[in-house]
Amino acid sequence: MALIDNSETQSSESIITIKLIYLFICFLLGVVGNLFVIISIKKYKKLQTITNFFVLNLAISDLLYSLCGVPVIFITTVAKKWLLGNFLCDAIGFLNTLLLTTSIWTLVMISINRYLNVAKPNEVKILYTNKRTTLIIIGVWIFSALISIPPLIGWSEFKSGSNFCTINGKKSKSYSLFLVLLVYLVPLGFLCGLYLQIFFLLNKHKKIQIRSNLDPICNSEHLEKQLTFGNAVFSSIPNPVHTVRSSNNNKSAKIYLLPEASPPIKIKLIFARNGAIEANSALRNQQFRRQPQNLPL
Repeated sequence: MALIDNSETQSSESIITIKLIYLFICFLLGVVGNLFVIISIKKYKKLQTITNFFVLNLAISDLLYSLCGVPVIFITTVAKKWLLGNFLCDAIGFLNTLLLTTSIWTLVMISINRYLNVAKPNEVKILYTNKRTTLIIIGVWIFSALISIPPLIGWSEFKSGSNFCTINGKKSKSYSLFLVLLVYLVPLGFLCGLYLQIFFLLNKHKKIQIRSNLDPICNSEHLEKQLTFGNAVFSSIPNPVHTVRSSNNNKSAKIYLLPEASPPIKIKLIFARNGAIEANSALRNQQFRRQPQNLPL
C-alpha cells in the first residue's frame, strides 16, 4: 500500500510540474508576443492602420489576461486549492470573463472590417474613421463588461474551486446558457459567415495577383487557405471562454472559467491575429488597395 501511495504521489507531482512548466511557457509567450505587437504598432507608422487598431486592442486584452489570469492559476496549482478568498474570486472571475469576451468580440470586429475591405473597398475609408473606430473599441469593452457583471449583482455567482473560480450553475442555469450564446455561438457564427463570404469573393478573383507587405507577390489561393485555416482553428478548439458541463449529482449546468483552457485560447488568438495581419497585407492589391489611415496612437 505504501508503494502504491508513493507512486500516486510522484505521479501527481509530475503532472503538477508539467502543468506549471506549461503555464510558464504560455505566460512568457503571452507577455512577450503581445508586447511585441503593441510596441511594433506604436513604433511604425506603416502599421498604424484601422485594422491594426483592432489588433492592438486584441493584444492589450490578451496581455492583461496573461498578466492577471495566468499567475493566479500558477499559484493555485501549486497550492492545490483556492487561497485568495471570495473577494478576489469575484474580481478575478469578472476580469477573466471581461478580457476573454473582449478578445473574442475584437476578433469579430476584425472579421467585419476585413469583409468590408473586400466587399466594399471604396466605402471602408468613409465608414472607418479614427473616431468611429475608437467608439467601436470602447463599445466592445462596455459590451463585455455588461456580460461579465451579472454574477456580481445576483444573476449567478462566482464560486471558488480547487484552483480556479467557476460560475455556479446551480444558482442560474440561464446565465450559463447566456454566456455560451453571446461569448461563443454568436461570435463563431459571425466569423464563419464573414470568412466564408471573403473566401467566395476572393475565389472570383483567383487570377488577380495580390500584393503583400511580407512577400512581393501573394496569390488569392494562398490567402484563401490562410483565412480558411484561421477559421478552422477557431471552430476546432473548444469554447474559448466557458464550457458547460453537467454535474454528476444533478442535471444543472455549470460554466467554468477555463484556466486549463487558457493555452488553447492563446494559440487561437495568435492564429487569428496572424491571419488578420496577413489578410490586411494581402488585400492591398490593385483592385482593393486603399491608403492606410494613420491613427493617433
